[in-house]
Amino acid sequence: MARSCAALLLFILAADTRANAGDPPAMQVVIIGDSIMRSISHSLKRELAGHAGVKADSFTFMRPGLSRLDLFDWLAVIEKISKEKKPDIAVVMFGAGGRQPIHISTGAAGIADLGEGVEADPLSAVSVIKTDDPEWSREYARRVGAAMDIMIGAGVKRIFWIELPDMREAGLQEDSLAINMVIQGEAAARPKVTVLSSKKILSRSPGVYSSYIYNTNGMPVEVRFSDGVNFNEKGAGMLAGEIVSRIHENRSDNAP
Repeated sequence: MARSCAALLLFILAADTRANAGDPPAMQVVIIGDSIMRSISHSLKRELAGHAGVKADSFTFMRPGLSRLDLFDWLAVIEKISKEKKPDIAVVMFGAGGRQPIHISTGAAGIADLGEGVEADPLSAVSVIKTDDPEWSREYARRVGAAMDIMIGAGVKRIFWIELPDMREAGLQEDSLAINMVIQGEAAARPKVTVLSSKKILSRSPGVYSSYIYNTNGMPVEVRFSDGVNFNEKGAGMLAGEIVSRIHENRSDNAP
């Protein structure tokens, strides 16, 4: 699994073009996330391309999110990106698939120490934390916090972590609320993390799913794909515009 994570990154990192020695250093922005971040990353890179002194790189993969590190080790990927790119700003979003059972490799010695309600397979020495187990939120919070700490420890000056939007399906909406609560809790303990709400921008009434919103002329604008999860080009563009504004606000606040 570690090899596949590294392979996905090698060709992207190798394609990095270095600025001329005499150029002032550009503000490095990295965009990180699972499938829900892909449309946003395209719009965000396009928006940032028009701003001098900013370099943006996207690392969004069609892979499971933080709940399935056993399938794709996002923490290792984030560490590699942070070390290689040395970003000033990170824009992050995870959770397209909602809550998923968390699989943890325990080793034979650790099986006896598993909490109540956590299932284990003695043959594979893997514990499974179900989504309705209170331990799920604690473990997911540990992973979110670890991702934040890796980036902060590598010198990232500001992390913009985007909350999940309102979802059409009731189950996914419940999942998004639970995941957002975890994100808010972990961000509150880290001054360098700012949580951005997509709901305030792309829901007519935050807390209720909206496939469209009204523009300044009072005309309806579709902002979500028909899957009830992802943003379409219009929605992604609106969210990207807000993110760029926040990035430049942060830049102005930290200007010498």
